[in-house]
Amino acid sequence: EAGRLAGLWHAAGVLSDGLLRAQTASTLRRVYAPKVHGAWGLQLACAAAPLDACVLFSSIASLIGGGGQSNYGAANGCLDSLGVCRRQRGQAASSVQWGPWADVGMAASSSVNARIQASGMGLIGLEQGATAFRAALLPGVPAVMSLVVLSWGKFLGLMPTVPPLLEGYASRKAAPAASGGASESRVVTLEMIMESLESTIGTGVDADAPLMEAGLDSLGAVELGNQLQQESGMTLPSTLIFDYPTARQLAGYFKEEADKANGTGDAAVGDGLAPKAAVNLEAQVNACGVSIMLPHGMNSAAMVRHMSASSGDVIAEVPPERWSLEGAEQLGELIGRRVRHGGFVHAAEMFDNARFSVSPAEAAAMDPQQRLLMEYGYEAFHGAGLDKAALNNTLTGIFVGIAQQDWSDVVKNSTMGRSVYAATGASLSIAAGRISFVLGLQGPCCSYDTACSATLAANHAAFRALQLNECSEGLVMGVTLMMLPSVGITFATAGMLSTLGHCHTFDKRADGYVRGESCVGFALKPSEEDSHFAVLGACVRQDGKSASLTAPNGQAQGSLIKAALADGGVSPIDVSSLEAHGTGTPLGDPIEAGSMAAAILNKRGDSIPLPIGSVKACAGHGEPTAGAVGLLKLAVGLARVEGAPNAQLQVLNEHVGAALDGANCSLPTTLSSMPRAPDRAPKYVGGVNSFGYSGTIVHCEIASLPGVPPTPQALAGPGYVRKRYGWRKTPNPLIEERLKGADGTELDSFRTPAMGPLLQIVADHIVQGNVIFPGAGYME
Repeated sequence: EAGRLAGLWHAAGVLSDGLLRAQTASTLRRVYAPKVHGAWGLQLACAAAPLDACVLFSSIASLIGGGGQSNYGAANGCLDSLGVCRRQRGQAASSVQWGPWADVGMAASSSVNARIQASGMGLIGLEQGATAFRAALLPGVPAVMSLVVLSWGKFLGLMPTVPPLLEGYASRKAAPAASGGASESRVVTLEMIMESLESTIGTGVDADAPLMEAGLDSLGAVELGNQLQQESGMTLPSTLIFDYPTARQLAGYFKEEADKANGTGDAAVGDGLAPKAAVNLEAQVNACGVSIMLPHGMNSAAMVRHMSASSGDVIAEVPPERWSLEGAEQLGELIGRRVRHGGFVHAAEMFDNARFSVSPAEAAAMDPQQRLLMEYGYEAFHGAGLDKAALNNTLTGIFVGIAQQDWSDVVKNSTMGRSVYAATGASLSIAAGRISFVLGLQGPCCSYDTACSATLAANHAAFRALQLNECSEGLVMGVTLMMLPSVGITFATAGMLSTLGHCHTFDKRADGYVRGESCVGFALKPSEEDSHFAVLGACVRQDGKSASLTAPNGQAQGSLIKAALADGGVSPIDVSSLEAHGTGTPLGDPIEAGSMAAAILNKRGDSIPLPIGSVKACAGHGEPTAGAVGLLKLAVGLARVEGAPNAQLQVLNEHVGAALDGANCSLPTTLSSMPRAPDRAPKYVGGVNSFGYSGTIVHCEIASLPGVPPTPQALAGPGYVRKRYGWRKTPNPLIEERLKGADGTELDSFRTPAMGPLLQIVADHIVQGNVIFPGAGYME
């Protein structure tokens, strides 16, 4: 009959899978809306229509359930009930509980296909499905019918017991694998876990990659746990995947459990704390791997030595990729001069995110300081002969000195503030935690902010943790970047920065310091072997009540140095060189000179004068990294048996001279020799100061053998492949001035040698919205 509705097919449906505890009214409504409410709407509209056929597309989840599909199974159960109801009323209806289809539908993706087939359920091909669909339209078929491809042996074999519904197929259940007895667990190997993962996720994964980041969702974790439980014959905790988040850690867990069951494991594993017998406060702690990044491309200990030995200067005006100096004069003449200069590292925007399994989106929202910490931290580990495989799941500690939070302001004023990675990307605590996470380290992990003494305070913590056997190795890192002028302006306003743009350490011109960027790292090990340098002793203290909150306290500094000497078993006569804090301030330098004289210099007798210097005169004040940069410069000098010159010293500050009057020391302006105590042969010993304006002060004593390579490399370098993740559009270096148009838009003015017809050609040469002067133009 023309115009009559003869048949109805209802195939609508969506998924909102999740564990039962995660199901909410929202997930139920999402699944019920198209499946149940849609079907009921059709029923109301067609209740009186004499339909020849009514086929409802239900799911096998209604019959036997599905992992994470409690809401979907219930919704399809409603379809089945509707089909039965229509039949009871004498109306046409067939509710078909479809199994998964191979090429279309909700199970069409390869990962879902792989997971389904691993459960013993096959996939319905298009030809099979079409034949089954025609069968559902035949008269006499049940109101509810199931169409699914099953491998009964595999399907039932995954079930602890066969449910009553399927008892008729119980004889087809695959026999469980042979076991050595109820008390013996079967070993689940890494290869078996990787195979289970591939079948669950649908693709291969790295054995050391976090499974939840590699594509394993909560449902997959449940399925993987079920598979591993069957393969191991063990009752596994529901939190297994979270307690052992990588395939390799899972394999280690199963091996440990099997060893325990077989009586071959450790008698007492304990809780991971060091036994008191293992504590050794006399243990020698060596730096076995070093990495460094200083301004002007200084990225090796050899380059640091060359810079300091030649009184090099890596301070320059603020580069345009950081911020514009335009308008600095509005801050006032003095403040404007104080913020014009600094030490800036090269390529701070570059990062090899793929090496550390960081997505481009996350890398863009990460503080560049975090990126540098990962790259240079791993480089230090490489220098110590440690790669990712060797570090994974070890009690290696991470100790980071960091203070600058410019990135928080960068993020707030950009679209990155809306990124899901903004919170972790700007966090100083994550700066340390991310290294442990990426490398799978389980030792102590902490970020330290004690201002200018942060990294040397972190070094003290690492030194003690190794002596107390709280960690197997320790990575000490320090980083500082200047991404905005705001902090510098506040320091300039407080009178802390130099109007001359340099740290004139010990010089009469000293009027403050200049800020400098850096990233430094060294891997520490408790070892008797010769290395780059050994940490002998250290001490951290506080100025306490001084002239003001940020003013130094000479007595506290002197007591600190004496305590560090005692901790390392070092006498004043043993010391060959001192690396001063030496910021180049008219108050700080004389006070520090007096404290060094009282603690060491005046107690050396008539020995060879001890050279004193500070790397800040060359590279600026790294603030949180200052102590580590000074320590590395000192170590290089000890290895070369030479005292570096004071780069900015021309006329001695009279107050410094008075403090050092009669002291057995020198402030060299050229390369000088180093004294060595006979009972310390063949090593040379040196001390380094790092005094925070917070009042937290640190002194460390180190020793080095002459001729030890500055950066011993047991492994090939990491070989990073970096990409650019900039946070500011870099102005063209040829820009002459920036003008404002009548409508308020900014216009960049360039100088060009082109004239006449060539000028028009140049003006039309635009690349990505910028006028670019072609190289061929110069030839014209």
